Amino acid sequence: MKKINKLRPLALIIVFFLSFTLLGQFAAPSRFASAQDAPFNTATPDANGYIYHTVRENEYCYTIAELYNTSVERIISLNNLDLDCTIFVGRTLLVAIVTATAVPPTAEPVPAQPTVPPQEAQPTQPPADFVPEPTAMLDTGKVCIILFHDVDGNGMRTDGENFLYGGEVSINDRTGTVSRVSTTVAGDPDTTKPMCFEQLPPGEYNISIAVPDGFNNTTATNHAITVVSGETITIDFGAQEATPEDMNMQGEARALSPLLFILGGVILLSGLGLLFYMIRARKR
Repeated sequence: MKKINKLRPLALIIVFFLSFTLLGQFAAPSRFASAQDAPFNTATPDANGYIYHTVRENEYCYTIAELYNTSVERIISLNNLDLDCTIFVGRTLLVAIVTATAVPPTAEPVPAQPTVPPQEAQPTQPPADFVPEPTAMLDTGKVCIILFHDVDGNGMRTDGENFLYGGEVSINDRTGTVSRVSTTVAGDPDTTKPMCFEQLPPGEYNISIAVPDGFNNTTATNHAITVVSGETITIDFGAQEATPEDMNMQGEARALSPLLFILGGVILLSGLGLLFYMIRARKR
């Protein structure tokens, strides 16, 4: 009996502990069921994208987090709660912030631009004063003649000696097929093109020049050249302005020319008369 009496307090403690445990197991489901079965607000954000929830009876942070698919830590952070997430019935909690998704504006269709037909290229008209240069034939050559004012009389064209006008130039081939005459041009050698005989058939040619009055030639006045197809030959002739002495000598020579012609004629006739007289004298 003494042993039974000693064990009775221990048995009471065990029975009390088991009863408390069983009561807790039956009470917990009903509490959770009431929290889950309670109605709750639809998760609709306001104009700023905030979602709020008002705490009801038998609601805790973890049950509210499950309702809005969030976490207890998120609810604590949004509402500045303590680490135990202490809440009370009737408090409004911020449970989520929804960021509005911008809807891109619908692009307005761009009106199609009218297709402009391509314009036909207009032919370019040459200016009225345009004179096309003659195109040299492939089977001909060209000879250009320069008569320069040989100021220093050295027979060579140097800087400052311009082209001289008035030289009469003739060109003839050896066969007598080509015979042309032209006149030299005056001007600055840097800007003036010389006189040229173009489209000359290949062959051997003789060129001669007569300098203008008041000038003496300082170079040869005749040249023999060979014209080659597709090539250009340039020949320089020099002429120096005659001095007064030269002009006087030329004038005297011109004055004597008729007298010499007459004298020559007289001598020729006299010789013929003498020959005729001698022939008649022998016959007698």
